Amino acid sequence: MGRVSFVVGAAAGYVLGTRAGRRRYEQIKAGASKVWHSDPVQNRVGPARARAKAELKAAVPTVTAKALDAASTRAKAAAARARNTIPGRPLAARPADPPTSGVVISPQDEPPST
Repeated sequence: MGRVSFVVGAAAGYVLGTRAGRRRYEQIKAGASKVWHSDPVQNRVGPARARAKAELKAAVPTVTAKALDAASTRAKAAAARARNTIPGRPLAARPADPPTSGVVISPQDEPPST
């Protein structure tokens, strides 16, 4: 598998880096297509595709659990920041609400509720 990856990477680098023009690009593209559609390559594509599909199916529960754990951790951290706390420490002092006017009303000065 390592050799195949290297050859594909080298071919892609050559195609992308070449200054030989469109004609050479078309030649390379036709050669790559010919190799891709050859029986030896296609005989390996089916099993590789099936293996990748099986491994992906097996990895879904693990990936899902890790994603949920990460999301939960970030949500808890965001909630802690929103509460102006650090987990495991008491609430930080919050600034008092600024008065709306210079007059302070004490509970004795409030009119009785009816």
